[in-house]
Amino acid sequence: MKSLILDRNIMMVWLALLAVSSVAWLLSNFGMVFESINGTHLSQLLVVLGYLKIWMVVHYFMEIKHAPRYLQLFCEGWVVLSCISVLSIFYIL
Repeated sequence: MKSLILDRNIMMVWLALLAVSSVAWLLSNFGMVFESINGTHLSQLLVVLGYLKIWMVVHYFMEIKHAPRYLQLFCEGWVVLSCISVLSIFYIL
């Protein structure tokens, strides 16, 4: 456990997750202050940030980067396809 905490890559990914979460929180609370940002575009950006966090957790904390190639492709494909399907809802509705 100690080696996991001291691992530089894990710490950098954790800090990136913290930064992305902070940006998403700021955008969700104060994003409408900027009049140039449409509410739909802001929602789409928040969805993409959420899927970026999902990809980072799957890739680094679930150790998919050390898994066999077919499992890596399946997990990354799932993240991409589910993100595209959720984003397509904005264009359908």
